[in-house]
Amino acid sequence: MADGVSQRKMVKLLEQAFLDAGTANTSPAELVKIVTPYLTAEGSSGIEITSSLLESIQHYLEETCKSATADSIILILNIQKIAENKELLLPLLEKCSSILDGGSPNDTERIINAFSPQSIPESELSILEKIAETDIRNQVLLAHAYSRSGILRNGFLESIDWKLVDPTEAKSIVSEYAGPTNDPKALEALKIISDHLGKETWLRILGLKLIGTGGGDRTSFLEEFDFSDLKDVDDIIVVTDSLLLLGNWKTALDVINNALNFRKSNDQLLRQKVKILLSSGEKVEAYEIIKDILKRNDDSPELARTALEIAYSQGLMDEFLELSKTHSAIFSDPFFLSRKIDAEIQKSMFGEALKDITEGLITNPGNLDLLNMKFRTLIKLNNTNDAYGTALEILKINPNSDEHATYIMDLLFKRGEYDQVLSFMERYQHVRQSRMEFYISSLFYMDRQHEAIKALSSIPEYAGNPLVLDSVFFNVRVEEILKELESFIILHREESVALKIITDRLRGVPSDYSSIDGQFLERYPSTALAFIKSWFYVSSGRKMPDDLLNALSKQVFRSAKATVDLIQQAMEGKIGEEIMDSTKYLFPISETYIRNGKLDRAERELVRAASNQKDPFYLYLMAVIDFQRGDYTSSRKNADASLDKLLNCDFLILAVELDMVYGETKKIREHAEKLVSLGSLEMMDLGGFHSFINRNKFWEMASDFLSYIESGTSHNPWIFRIRRDVLRNSGNLMNAIEQSLMLFRTRQFNAQDIDLHMAMLKDAGKTDEVLQFLGDLETDNRTPEIEILLAGVLNNMGKYDQALNHCDAAIQMGIDPLTIPGYLNALIETGQYEKAQDMLSKNENDLLQLKLYQKTSQIPQALTLLKRITFKRQEDQEILKAAVETLWYNRDVRDLIVKIYSDEGFVWLGKLIARKTFDSGDTKLALEVARNLNRNEPGDLDTVRMYSDILVRTGRRTDAIELILRSLRFCKEFANCLDIVNVLLRLYYEDRDYEAIKKFYETNPKYVDDKSLQYVIRSYIETDDFDMAEKIMSRYEGTLLKKDIHGELMEDLRSRKEFVETLLYVSRLLKVEYKAKKKFDKKEAFYKADIPIEKIEDVFAFLDSREYYFDINEEKYEILSRDVIQKAVKNYPLDNINDMTIAVIFNNLDRRDPIIARNLYIYIHDQMDIARHAQTKNDVLLRLLKRAIKDNVRQEPLSVAFYLQIGISEALDVITLMEYISRMNEERGI
Repeated sequence: MADGVSQRKMVKLLEQAFLDAGTANTSPAELVKIVTPYLTAEGSSGIEITSSLLESIQHYLEETCKSATADSIILILNIQKIAENKELLLPLLEKCSSILDGGSPNDTERIINAFSPQSIPESELSILEKIAETDIRNQVLLAHAYSRSGILRNGFLESIDWKLVDPTEAKSIVSEYAGPTNDPKALEALKIISDHLGKETWLRILGLKLIGTGGGDRTSFLEEFDFSDLKDVDDIIVVTDSLLLLGNWKTALDVINNALNFRKSNDQLLRQKVKILLSSGEKVEAYEIIKDILKRNDDSPELARTALEIAYSQGLMDEFLELSKTHSAIFSDPFFLSRKIDAEIQKSMFGEALKDITEGLITNPGNLDLLNMKFRTLIKLNNTNDAYGTALEILKINPNSDEHATYIMDLLFKRGEYDQVLSFMERYQHVRQSRMEFYISSLFYMDRQHEAIKALSSIPEYAGNPLVLDSVFFNVRVEEILKELESFIILHREESVALKIITDRLRGVPSDYSSIDGQFLERYPSTALAFIKSWFYVSSGRKMPDDLLNALSKQVFRSAKATVDLIQQAMEGKIGEEIMDSTKYLFPISETYIRNGKLDRAERELVRAASNQKDPFYLYLMAVIDFQRGDYTSSRKNADASLDKLLNCDFLILAVELDMVYGETKKIREHAEKLVSLGSLEMMDLGGFHSFINRNKFWEMASDFLSYIESGTSHNPWIFRIRRDVLRNSGNLMNAIEQSLMLFRTRQFNAQDIDLHMAMLKDAGKTDEVLQFLGDLETDNRTPEIEILLAGVLNNMGKYDQALNHCDAAIQMGIDPLTIPGYLNALIETGQYEKAQDMLSKNENDLLQLKLYQKTSQIPQALTLLKRITFKRQEDQEILKAAVETLWYNRDVRDLIVKIYSDEGFVWLGKLIARKTFDSGDTKLALEVARNLNRNEPGDLDTVRMYSDILVRTGRRTDAIELILRSLRFCKEFANCLDIVNVLLRLYYEDRDYEAIKKFYETNPKYVDDKSLQYVIRSYIETDDFDMAEKIMSRYEGTLLKKDIHGELMEDLRSRKEFVETLLYVSRLLKVEYKAKKKFDKKEAFYKADIPIEKIEDVFAFLDSREYYFDINEEKYEILSRDVIQKAVKNYPLDNINDMTIAVIFNNLDRRDPIIARNLYIYIHDQMDIARHAQTKNDVLLRLLKRAIKDNVRQEPLSVAFYLQIGISEALDVITLMEYISRMNEERGI
């Protein structure tokens, strides 16, 4: 058949062979040999079995094969292998197999080997299975045939007793099922075998291998697995891989660790452990194992890659770079090269990074990753020029890179090259659309502000962008632009929260700066906003909150922080001349110098910024400087120029102040209405304006201003303060109190407001309402600050217990007791000495310590404290003053203080000693000290006053007047001269030396002010020179004499004219009564003293009244009572003090004056009404008492005063001691 035979011919040949075999009775074995060449010839496959061929085969088998043999079956199987219609042979195969008479196992094996699964349908395979079931070996052989052919016969496999089969055979059958594609039939076959053998380890492992990384049920193979049975490394790998796939990395790690106990250096197991550790996230431990493996075998690129990846991911850049040295080949991979460069950048190895980048770009010049890393490296090196060029290079390759476009724009923006920013955006339109903040901001900086607002209106969400906010604050200085922005804000309120704060600052309109907290600045990281809030605190001296300090520490706010630092240095006077003030921040350094009164320095700062002369804030600050210097013409010029450019609240307030200086009511109205139009009054701090009004007493114009701004609807506390002060100073006290109460309702008041309100209540005669006011204040404003204020007020009122209650309330609210003014003092005053001492030990206060020593009579400790005073501290003076006031009674303290004065020569201490010694009765020492002080400083006004006062109180009024006249020669300042003149004229006036006053005025007419002028005019009135009095009043009306004082003096003049006449009749009556030795009634006055009937009521009204009895000098009247009593007792029959009538006093005066007589009479009886206590420690009174007892003086005021030659008050003090002695004697039974 070598040359090929057609299939038809082959069929004929086969047919003939079977016919011949039948005739020759050829055996099947021989026939197989005959037909085999036909069946294996080329082209034999797929022959068609004809009916004649089938008949010849049947005939042969029937004739020659009475019982089937293995060869007859093999013969059929061989034909069946190549036949197309092989099903025609099945009946013959079935018949032969059914009559097969056993045969040897070898025959069965031959049949199975001849079997081809493709030759008969699977449904007929039972024929073979029946043949094979005679021997387990043949079943295994058939199983192999099935497995190789991919036929899975579950029933057949289940029929095999696998316990009798060699496990190697079983593994082989399963492996043959699996084939190269890991056919699922293999796993099914394995499960059938497992059902027979149980969960043998080798079966489990084989099952796991078959499942592999697929989704099979590997759990069943791992159940109750005794992992200690694992010995083979490959098996261990299979099991641990399966555990990992189930997520059970802990068990996998235990298995691998157990295996490593026996094979510590097995690379395969160590790699598997690495795999497990990486799966569990234990990268560092895995990394350490990899390093050990690499030390033994560095020729492992995959492990090296893994090690590099772990080192990089864990940030172990030093080790990453070290590994890169020994595994350099890996870095031909761009992925690892990128990571190496990144590691070098992170380790600041910028030179190496740039070298690697350069080398990489040589082979791949357009590699974006490398270019990006080069860009990053240059940024790190702060090489902005090369970074800029690299960013441009990247943009050429990737025009859509926002990062690099933004960098370029940001760099140009920071350089102030705003025109370049705009040009760049023209080239890269898509970038412009995504980064409009650069575009809008650059327009503002390029003075294309209308375009900027138009662009902003199309995308209002950019209104809160920090670059836009800064560009507005730093550049908008024109009214038109600011109005456009304000219109934008009205239309887009939600987007313009931060922008409104900017525009309000430019307007000078106060904002709620508490809203600019840390979160707000995180949302709007604008340098301008950070500065605005900082300026609010720094300029007002407030402590900056922590969130603001934290914000300023951030890099984004470095410009604001630097400016704030300069402002604080300016406040401390630490800035040199080289610092240029900041135009964009509205010249804060110059304004700081203005606020601190350093006008020259402020002007220098502004002049150095001459290029900004058109800036309205520059013009405003120059106007402020001129205003404070009193150059109102220049100030107005600059103020008007600033308002021409921009309406600003501060500008307008300055304008109003200038209007008031010039008295221009119309302009006040114009500027006030503009101020109202800005809608700013509710929150404006008008403290400076309020001080200006008070300082200049512009009450009437301030009232006009209030009416123009419709202040009645305002809740601004400063408006209430201004209206309160206007009403108070115009005499409308009750309405002023009402305005003050409205101020308190705003809850924006201070201690000064409380003091002033209480003063107004007292002035209005409502002292009893003060405590009610304080109680209401606490009810409405229970805060630590209010409690402390109330404690202070009550302390000043001497209500220490109540003060302590408020201090305790403040402490309960979290206030440190050591910080509460007056708390220690209240503790001392209420006798809580131990607590006070405990606090003093924590917070040293020598003044209060001295007070505590005084209260607890610890004189030695007080002396020790006083001796250690160095007089280097301001409080040392206060300590000595306190010692003088409270411990003067102690001789040791007194001597020490006098010694300090002798040693140190402190003028102020000398004044204290002089007053104290005089008050304690040591007039000699008082006069000596005062004389010494005056000799050393003859021009010291306080000394002159004190010395003259002592002279007056010791009866040496003439010496006092001479002292004052002498002191005028040393007076250099006109204001001080006026003060001395006032003292002089007061003394003259008290002495009723009206002629001396008139003479002084006529020779020194320039030394008059609003006080001394009243003494002059009243002197002319008192001396009945009414014409001259009227001339002087006319001359000074409206200047030194205010309207109310002028009216009062005119009324006094008219009254005096009438009173003079009345006094003439009083004098007449007193003379007649004295002669008659009797007090007349009105009837007797009419007919005995010739008092006109129309004047009788006036005369008696004067004698019965206390008119002209005010501000009397009690020392003077005491001396006068002594002199008059001495004279009267000698000249008139008197039995007791009640006999001292006005008539007696009048007729025993050196200069008969009915007013003095009546006043002395009142003084005597007032002294008798005073409740007195025995002064047992007064040495002077005790000496007088001894004299009175010795001379047996009658215990009656007139007698004591006469015999001891003392005044009425002193006489009554002696009588009190006499009564005290009498009581003591009675108690002792003497």
